[in-house]
Amino acid sequence: VTIVAQVVSVAQTVLPTHVIEVAKMETGTVAMADVFEIMGINKVEVEEKKKIIYTYDDLNVTEDEFWWLTYLVFTEHNLGSDLSQECVVYTVLNRLANGNYGRNMVEVITAPSQFSGYNLYSWGNYTERNRQNVFNALVKWNNGDIPSEYYGILYFNNPNEVGEGYVRRYNLVPIVVEDGHTYYGKGE
Repeated sequence: VTIVAQVVSVAQTVLPTHVIEVAKMETGTVAMADVFEIMGINKVEVEEKKKIIYTYDDLNVTEDEFWWLTYLVFTEHNLGSDLSQECVVYTVLNRLANGNYGRNMVEVITAPSQFSGYNLYSWGNYTERNRQNVFNALVKWNNGDIPSEYYGILYFNNPNEVGEGYVRRYNLVPIVVEDGHTYYGKGE
């Protein structure tokens, strides 16, 4: 089983903007097959070059774990920015690496009083953007392409829902503030 991720759109990468605009003016839409034909480009060859194919093993997750993360991102922060959604994934990965939050990803996600999202009626829903952000987070994590401090994120909250008393009591240190959520690590 593979996950195929378009890193960038073929049209945006291969075709000059003016060609796309001309195609839109002539047809009202961009029929990519027509644009490729006009440009004399072999569509299949170009599309294959622009795809990066990853297996779940390449991402160091099982297929189930990938979807648990995707559903969690939807229920915890569906409307958040790409970075904020990626930080939800980093929280789970850091907890798993820490070893004190569960022996596997599902245990980490379903631990009592931790992530409430998996318990919601909307569990099982996701958007393509959620799926892509989980994928991006896993690739960045595995490639070491995230700021080093992100490897310390263990908690996040919406300050409107969780007060400063909680932060002080558990000695949490802010690492990232994004979209009204604060992502924390443990203080010394």
